[in-house]
Amino acid sequence: MAREGFKEIYRKSALYRATGVVLAGLVPENSVQLTLFDNPTRIEKLSRLYSAIDLLSGMFGKHTVQHVSSLPTMLQRQHEGDRGDVPKRKTELFKGENRRQRIGAPLLDMKV
Repeated sequence: MAREGFKEIYRKSALYRATGVVLAGLVPENSVQLTLFDNPTRIEKLSRLYSAIDLLSGMFGKHTVQHVSSLPTMLQRQHEGDRGDVPKRKTELFKGENRRQRIGAPLLDMKV
């Protein structure tokens, strides 16, 4: 359904800044009624898989289990420069800042 909705509203000529999905009408897992076309075995296996992932995430943190396709992204440092360096603003702090609390301002390093 999401894919169909996306095809309906997406325009190639438009520039998009962000995309989101809103889920409504969610019900508890045990109150879902299967249709004639659902595969109960597959649904049960996925349910056990999701429960195991939730258990591991609760024990070891939310990024413990991930899709293997996202591994290259996790191995590369966030906002790493083209040459493999970290931008100066990431390493130099303004007066009063610390690593967790930062002012949302860029650092301009200019020679005059």
